[in-house]
Amino acid sequence: APSTDQAAGPAPTLATIQVTSTIPPYMADRPTTSATRTNLVPRQTPFSIDQASEELIQERGDADVFATLEGFAGLTTNSSNSDAGGGHSRAIQIRGFPAGQTLINGIPSYSDTAGTLRNTDSLELVELLRGPAGLYYGSAEPGGVISYQYKRPRAQRRTILRGLTDS
Repeated sequence: APSTDQAAGPAPTLATIQVTSTIPPYMADRPTTSATRTNLVPRQTPFSIDQASEELIQERGDADVFATLEGFAGLTTNSSNSDAGGGHSRAIQIRGFPAGQTLINGIPSYSDTAGTLRNTDSLELVELLRGPAGLYYGSAEPGGVISYQYKRPRAQRRTILRGLTDS
């Protein structure tokens, strides 16, 4: 008795399918100076870097910088005792270590700047450089370094209207 494969005849030939895609604008393809102080994209650097661009922050609907930071793996924020549940002042840990240093437009800052950077409207990019690579900035932060890049003035006026609702 012939097998069922032989009885069906030759296998049909399918047409070639070509798959194309574009990289969304919020992928980590923007040059970063946080890790190597050169204009390399994160995938070309030997360090672990996460980026949250303005487009990604808006798409996710991050209302404050803490929501943006909590989108990075290995980073947590906790309300401090003085916060009283208001969400205005939080302690930031990277890989379990307190975040001691941040970069504001590439300039090191050792104060609690995250508490004053609550709103994301003025941010263009937030980067997290993981690990002790913070040594480049004079401190060997074992968890990593957070970098905030603010928007710069543009030639054309731009207005963004955003609204939130509760369900």
